[in-house]
Amino acid sequence: MERPLKILLAALLILSTGLGASQVQYSIDSEKSHVDVNATVKLECDRSSSNCPVNSWRLPNWPLPEDTEILEVKDSIGEIDDYTVTGDELTLETNRGDKRASETVQINFRIDREAENIYRGLKQREFSLPGFSGRETFGEIEMENLISGWTNYGFETAYGKDHFNFSGTGPTSIRLKAGEGNKTKYYEFFGTSPEDQDLAYEVPVAMTGLVQNFQRFPVAVMDSETFNDSVGLWSAGEYVGGSIKIREDLEEDFQPVLAHETVHGLNDRALNWDQTRSSYIDEGTGKYVEYLVRIKLQGRDRVRKIFGDDVTYITRRDGDRYRITLPSQGDRENLWDYYQNGGDFMQDWSPMRYPEERTFGYAYSELIIKNYVANMDGSMQDIYRIDPGEKIDSNSEKWSIYSEVLDLRPCDYESRERFDDCLDRVNSYDYSVYRASNIDRGSDRILIEDIEVPDREEIGRPENFTQRNGTMERFDFSSWLEKLFQALKDFLSS
Repeated sequence: MERPLKILLAALLILSTGLGASQVQYSIDSEKSHVDVNATVKLECDRSSSNCPVNSWRLPNWPLPEDTEILEVKDSIGEIDDYTVTGDELTLETNRGDKRASETVQINFRIDREAENIYRGLKQREFSLPGFSGRETFGEIEMENLISGWTNYGFETAYGKDHFNFSGTGPTSIRLKAGEGNKTKYYEFFGTSPEDQDLAYEVPVAMTGLVQNFQRFPVAVMDSETFNDSVGLWSAGEYVGGSIKIREDLEEDFQPVLAHETVHGLNDRALNWDQTRSSYIDEGTGKYVEYLVRIKLQGRDRVRKIFGDDVTYITRRDGDRYRITLPSQGDRENLWDYYQNGGDFMQDWSPMRYPEERTFGYAYSELIIKNYVANMDGSMQDIYRIDPGEKIDSNSEKWSIYSEVLDLRPCDYESRERFDDCLDRVNSYDYSVYRASNIDRGSDRILIEDIEVPDREEIGRPENFTQRNGTMERFDFSSWLEKLFQALKDFLSS
């Protein structure tokens, strides 16, 4: 599932006249019941101005997180009594004294709010921190059993045991995940603890060339009722702000879905410049890696095609033989109509914005990545070399940037024959699967190795077929969602 849209900054400090170069340093202690924040604000007057040095500074409209209690405000002279809190904003004036060109203000406050319980001991802290636009903001957060975290665009982060360092410019929002779950090599599971999930991490790392800067991804493995309430009926997994939520009853789909969400987690930093509401690259890379894990675990002939034919094969279970049919991910005729009618909504597509086009959008996103790899004999890692070096929040600008490297309308031909041949070539291409080994988060070099993918004979109408318990469909979550959504549409239109 897509990463939810990054939360808007709740804090933006507008500098008053007379303030010059400034910075904010934070020292934060996050407890279960509250968060103690010590903000050190360094102020300077404009030394080129005739009004510098000055006797005092006025700091207006300093945004405060929700549920904040001011503990102490002081400057280099002493405690400051001249401050007011109006709603969630602090306004103060420093103590008057000898004229000076700089001043340091300390604002100590407490966020009196319990940490959010995500699932069975996995906790989340989320708050916004003020900063001067274009000026340095940095600090350290102490939090017991810290696992992972997230900050908004432009901030660098580092992790140690129970602490989190951040640095950047301007205001920022922070999400932290903490708890004690069931640790594996790459994940920390809360709820059910599945075994042998290394492939779900090592394939994404090898295919993207990325490694997160915290030790493990926390994963909440939820029962269906809890997952539906927390995420929604339409999804099998979700990544947001440093952690993953996933259904516990996915069976053989569990590891591919976990790999998909792991890609989103790795993309979180690498694609941080993308502040748009579209997600065809994030979802395309996730779906492609999910596909690679599926063909490794299940075989090339036992995985759904995109905009292709149904896949049928025979399997054996408990001594009985079954014929399994998997429908295509995305309808080829719908794609043909999209191109012929000049469709362009994929430029703005995300599963949340276009829920009625979820299946089409996921398939199209995967097609973009597969088409690039198949036609260029390239690597998905090439996509991560695309970085404009600045925040992009325009869907059309993002589309233009990626269009310089990727074909964002793959197989778009006037000839139906060329269109069909292109899709058939993408579906039949022999995609290589790699996994990472000896992963070192302190190094830019990742060792990867090719892994063998089993091939099984695909079948059409099997002869001499002993069928004891009838034809069955393997549970395929995407197919199930597609049918459920169509049934809902039919019901609402009746």
